[in-house]
Amino acid sequence: MCLVSKEIKFCTCEEDSTSDRPNYWVLHRFNKDKDLRVVGSVVRSNKDLDPNYKPNKKTIRNRLNKPNAFDKEIPFVENDVLNVVLNDDDYGNRKDFCFEYKNGVWIDSEYSSMWLKSRFDVYGYGKVEPKGKPSTGNTDINLIR
Repeated sequence: MCLVSKEIKFCTCEEDSTSDRPNYWVLHRFNKDKDLRVVGSVVRSNKDLDPNYKPNKKTIRNRLNKPNAFDKEIPFVENDVLNVVLNDDDYGNRKDFCFEYKNGVWIDSEYSSMWLKSRFDVYGYGKVEPKGKPSTGNTDINLIR
């Protein structure tokens, strides 16, 4: 995976799902009354094999903490979890980035999709749009074409 642009934009959308989007975000909100038992197997991530994973996570986190990262105001609350998915249309290159809202800022986090489904509701979602030029490196991923 290449380096993502520092100017990426997180857009809200009027669609029913993110299934046709290669790059999207999903906002999860904790539901104290939800306690589903989700059964499945964990698929090991290949993020440790990608030398650009950590720099990309930092770039995305920094962008999320800017006031104009989203196309409209979203009322984030403490402990919200945001997943950013890039290259969903290419499973071998798909990257998931997870962040948690703490003390008014997004911080790096890691949650399994099973845990999110068992204790959180989907509060919102949208597409990730390229803006500007990539930070550095190649430009062959969908996000920065």
